Amino acid sequence: MNKSVETRTKLGVAWSAATTTIGQVLSFIMGIILARLLLPEDFGVLAAIIIFIDLGSSLVSSGLVSALIQRSSIRNEHYSTAFWVHLFLGVTTCLVLVAIAPHVGEFFHNVVVGEVLAVMAIYMLLLPFISIPTAILRKRIDFRSLGIANLIQQLINGAVSIGFAFWGWGVWSLVYGRLSGYCVNSLYLYLLVRWQPQLRISKQALKELLPFSLKVTAANILNDIAQNIAFVLVGRFIGAAQLGFYHRAYDLMTFPLTRITTSMDTVLYSAFSEVQDDRKVLKKALLKSTSYVLIICAPLLIGLFWVAPAFVYNIYGENWMGVVPPLQIMCFAGLLLAVEPLAVSLITAMGHIGFEVQRQVIYVCVMVIGGSIGSFWGIVGVAYSMLVAAVIFLILLRRLLGKFIQLSWHEYASIFVPVGIGSGIMSLVLWLYDLATRSFFSPYSVIILLTSIAMGGVTYVTYILVFASKSPNPTTKEVVQEIKQYGLAAYHMMIR
Repeated sequence: MNKSVETRTKLGVAWSAATTTIGQVLSFIMGIILARLLLPEDFGVLAAIIIFIDLGSSLVSSGLVSALIQRSSIRNEHYSTAFWVHLFLGVTTCLVLVAIAPHVGEFFHNVVVGEVLAVMAIYMLLLPFISIPTAILRKRIDFRSLGIANLIQQLINGAVSIGFAFWGWGVWSLVYGRLSGYCVNSLYLYLLVRWQPQLRISKQALKELLPFSLKVTAANILNDIAQNIAFVLVGRFIGAAQLGFYHRAYDLMTFPLTRITTSMDTVLYSAFSEVQDDRKVLKKALLKSTSYVLIICAPLLIGLFWVAPAFVYNIYGENWMGVVPPLQIMCFAGLLLAVEPLAVSLITAMGHIGFEVQRQVIYVCVMVIGGSIGSFWGIVGVAYSMLVAAVIFLILLRRLLGKFIQLSWHEYASIFVPVGIGSGIMSLVLWLYDLATRSFFSPYSVIILLTSIAMGGVTYVTYILVFASKSPNPTTKEVVQEIKQYGLAAYHMMIR
């Protein structure tokens, strides 16, 4: 990776991580407020339609946006053609979602689900005005502007949702909040980019974009089904209230993933696309970024497993304790899923999207079968099916990496070892602490929550800085050294 691309990539990751972290922290705080104002059923209703909104979004824009970024040379006619195709697909998808909304309500035995879907379908009309400016900024690796846009969207979403929830609008507060955020985001991006489409569609541009776009769209649709099929199964067979618990557990599990993996993934896809023919550089970049994600995500997810009861009780309240059992299972699945987007971005950037589609088909089958069987044991059974699917998913992904960049099992597994040891030591300390304090404090005590977080954090950080920095694995050693340098630089900035 040349210096220019590497520098822009690091800046992009930094800006994306910073704005995403701020946005997600604010979103998390607002989510706590909303959880105190609304019922689990309200969140369950919105979770039931996520699969339809995600599928519509993937159909409308995901493929062409990826194709615009992946192409080494791009012209304005590519953007214009993509915009008009997006607009046509957006209008069509919106009408389809409105038409099927009553039937969706019948499927979930909840008429409100259908009503909410019909209103949320408006998002499909906004997508073209968001996706093209987003593609332009991602092509420039300008993640500062994108990060600010997403931050504004989250602020508007949260503020509007809380306002409506306070006045007793129930699930509609979540709907109006999301739509308000999307509207403001599209307006901000337009004012920022100042791009306007040409009044024509170029057949040549469409011909150049379509082959790759169709494959990406297929892969994304399959991924949407795999990720959301559990929500459908829980909502259909177990009910909206249990879906509210399950979705909250899923959100908590993906919280560190959203802030860390997604921040890197969106930037790395742009960077991978620029060096897509250099396998040696791609392998090194993938191993390094994966090591970063594992080192940061592991203590968050494994730590969450140990403090889940006290965390949910103190943060969301006693009414949300049904979140704990599926959340603890999902924490292990989350650690495997955290590294998946990085590898998928590499494979997609290299243009091997057909193989990714095949892998997604297998994953969908596993999730459908596993989730259907698991639903007989409630949301805990569905959570276990996610864990099994995550293991299979990672195995299939590593096989593709071995094929395309000659990444061996040993090379890939070696970056998991230091993190596994650190997480094991942290878990041992927290387990012993739980045994020692069980007779003196309630497991839901806020004191236990805060002290467990502190002890786990200190244990893990000490291990990483003292022992992992001497790891025989060169990638882990390099990443830990960089973390030390960044930490030292941040410390000097704070004391100035």
